[in-house]
Parts: sequence; C-alpha cells; structure tokens
Amino acid sequence: RALEREREANSALRRSEAELAAAGRAKDEFLGLVSHELKTPITTIYGDAVILERRSDGLDPAVRDSLVVDIRAESERLHSLIDDLLVLARGQQSEVEREPVMVRRLVDQVVQRERRSSGRLIEVEDAETDVTVEALPGYVEQVLRNLLSNAVKYSGPGSPVTIGIRSDPEAVAVEVRDRGIGFADDEIEQLFTPFYRSDRAAAVSSGVGIGLVVCKRVIEAHGGRIWARQRKRGGAAVGFELPRATVPHEP
Repeated sequence: RALEREREANSALRRSEAELAAAGRAKDEFLGLVSHELKTPITTIYGDAVILERRSDGLDPAVRDSLVVDIRAESERLHSLIDDLLVLARGQQSEVEREPVMVRRLVDQVVQRERRSSGRLIEVEDAETDVTVEALPGYVEQVLRNLLSNAVKYSGPGSPVTIGIRSDPEAVAVEVRDRGIGFADDEIEQLFTPFYRSDRAAAVSSGVGIGLVVCKRVIEAHGGRIWARQRKRGGAAVGFELPRATVPHEP
C-alpha cells in the first residue's frame, strides 16, 4: 500500500511538472506574440513622428497627411490591444455595473470612427433606432470595435461590411457581417479560445488571438451571449445579444 501511494505521488508530481512546463511555454508564446503586436504600431508611430519632426517643412502635403493618418491608425490599434489585455488581466468578471445604453447611437459612433480610420464601406441595416440595453458603454464599444476591426481586416478592400440590429421584448442582438475569408464549421468553438488563429487568418494579418476571447468575456459578464456563423455566400457573421433595459433611456 505504501508503494502504491508512492507511485501515485510520483505520478501526480510528473503531471504537475508537465503542466508547469506547458504553462511556461504558453506564457513565453503569449509574451512573444504580445511583444510583437505592441512593437509593430509603436515602431510605425515612432518612425513617422521622426520623419515629421525632421523633415516637416520639406514634405509634400500628401505625404505629411499620410504619415498623420498612419500615426492615428496605429495609435488606435495600440489602444485597442491594450484595452483587450486589460480585460484579460482582470480575469473572468462575474458581473459589471450597468446602465441604459442606446444601441443604435453607440453603433453609429463606432462605425463612424472605423469608416474614418479604414476608409471602408460599413452600413447599418435591420436597425431599430430606439432600443436600449443594460450595459457598460465602454465595454460594449470595445466589443463592437473588435468585431468591426476583424470584419474589415479579413475581407477585401472593396467588400462591404454590414451591421444588423434586432430586438425582442427581452434582448437586443447586434451582428457584424462581412464577405471575407470566413471560417470552417469546426473552427467556430475555437474562435473564442485564447490565442487561436487559423492558418488562413494568420496568412492575411498578424494578431495575438485574444480579441474574440475578450468579446466573449465582456458579453457574458453582461448576462448576454455571443456567436459566430458562416454566411451562405461566403464570409462571416459574428454577433452578440444583451438584455434590454427595463427603464427607457431618455436621450
């Protein structure tokens, strides 16, 4: 019996050592990915700023404007990544303080910013104008930014992106749709796991693979749900649903 206990203890020790080693490898991989994703926009911002500082007077106005646009776009990319990392660092949130939020107004604000930064055609359709949810506005904005950014990133420059807003007496659903590279049926569950990126997604753009994980955590902390589906003629649709506000919001 003593020998059996010793074997069980040794087996448990080996499992613990293997788990620690795997965790260490995962941490190193994560730090490498995050380091790359943080350094890329910082390098662009720094390089463009140096050019503007040293050669501003002699630059063609179109070149100067292009540098400013790059700095703004990379700053927004950096800001979004830091927001995502902060959500992950906080861990699983069981509940967040909520307030009535007008969905269409928030969607329009995020869409306008994405249109300016990407130059893409983004349309809001199936939209009710006065539906209100119980949510923390900054977190829902973060989710919308992530979903729109993915739709723009993984679809062609001339391909439209649409957002649908629908409601029932209990909840409001928002769905971002594109005609991009999409994903396979067996990938859907993996899309919401940390650091997952398909081969075709990695071929289109770099990334850490945390955006949809953050979206899932935020939406579920609000008592909602999130999903992804393939579109019939190609592309992806990713959406979320949040509880409707019980008290109408006063504009």
